Amino acid sequence: MSGINPSSSSNRNPPSPTQIQSANWAGSIPIHLSLAPTSLSSASIPPTLHRLVTRSSYLHVALRDEIVRLHKFAPVAPLGSTGSDGMIIRTAPPDDDDDVNVNAGSNSRSRARSGSNASAEQHKVKMDAADSSGTRNGTIDDDEGSNINDGDNNQDGVKKKKSNQSSSSSSPATETKRMPICWFEDESSGLALRWHLFTGTLFDLSQQRNASKATTAATTTLPWKIRVHFTSYPTNQILAFDADAGVMQTIERYYMNSLKQALFLQHGSSRVAMNICKADHRKLWDAVVASNCNLYAEVNSELQADIREESGRSSHGGGGGNDSGNEGGGDTSKGGELQNSLLSIPVRVLVDGKPSVQRLCPPFLQQESGNDDKHDREASSSSSVPTTLGDALLKFVPNLFERRSDASDGNDDQTDEYADDKDRHDGNRIVPTEKLTWTIQGLSDLPLSFPIGQIWRSLSYPDHFLYISLVTR
Repeated sequence: MSGINPSSSSNRNPPSPTQIQSANWAGSIPIHLSLAPTSLSSASIPPTLHRLVTRSSYLHVALRDEIVRLHKFAPVAPLGSTGSDGMIIRTAPPDDDDDVNVNAGSNSRSRARSGSNASAEQHKVKMDAADSSGTRNGTIDDDEGSNINDGDNNQDGVKKKKSNQSSSSSSPATETKRMPICWFEDESSGLALRWHLFTGTLFDLSQQRNASKATTAATTTLPWKIRVHFTSYPTNQILAFDADAGVMQTIERYYMNSLKQALFLQHGSSRVAMNICKADHRKLWDAVVASNCNLYAEVNSELQADIREESGRSSHGGGGGNDSGNEGGGDTSKGGELQNSLLSIPVRVLVDGKPSVQRLCPPFLQQESGNDDKHDREASSSSSVPTTLGDALLKFVPNLFERRSDASDGNDDQTDEYADDKDRHDGNRIVPTEKLTWTIQGLSDLPLSFPIGQIWRSLSYPDHFLYISLVTR
């Protein structure tokens, strides 16, 4: 995608950010899912499962049905057990009904054996008593019949109670909570996949690693082959799940916390995040689970801040809050009405698969002619320019990017590849200091002169963060 020119004219109208977001939600990655040999306890090997997973979902969420299916072939560990090094081992709740049935069966057989010898004597005593009293026979029969009926009724009540308990325990919420704890492995690299990252970001990192190791021109390798493990959870590589909350609820909590953090960066306060009602919370998460962009848009339209530059707007430190008493963040210059102007762009940069780097990223920078030392200052007047992708990468990873002037390039082959990436500030341009590639939502090496605000509006994930993955060659 490095051939895209933002200034090129076309007869057709360019797609809107909403249309691009909808296309990203509809886009899917073909996945081959297999059970890891170390998690196999069955004599037969389960077949490889094929699934299309959307880029805007999580692996555990999108593959929950496949996880339950492959879980049948995995070993069962005692309830609540853990590995010697603290690694989580999946748990299997005991079947109480089976224990009750076994005990009941053994007790009934024991009573049958002990009572068989006494049945004849009891019958003889009853007959003798009936002959002597004349009326006692009917009384005894009636009492026995009532006792037997009462016993049957009690047993029926117990069965019904157990049936109700089993039906309530198999509700969707409980089944979701009991989803087995597992982790995924990328077959090509053998690395554990971080469950808190979206599928699209994980796939981009995998493809970039494969491309960096390839000796020839690398292409996208599809389908993506991953394995699922139910044992030996690598807590030293990826985050552990909350065993009490369950897999799905842990992911949901992480997603909502990440979204609230992004909203704070956009608006400069926690007011917008705290005002999300429970119904909207549910809609957002249901949209992620079902990959439903329309449902997500119903709530997101009221949350995501607008990118606009206003004359005389005040600087809020790129989303670090407002000390003037405006709890809502943004600009209230128009009659005191809250304006949802973007203060800072939520961006996370992942370099070589390491933990993400996060910095304040203002949507506009102050334009200073003839003074290269002030390019990174936030805009505090109308003389400002949009922050470009190159500006953001230079701020996030200054060891991998630098600003160069045309006169200092010479015959440097490293910068010739980015000769068309002119910076809008003064004719200088930002170039990488070494061979590397960057990918955003599957698009590789977007021009560094693109305004990052527009990229964020079009290619951000459901948690409002723009994920940029870099891999050095």
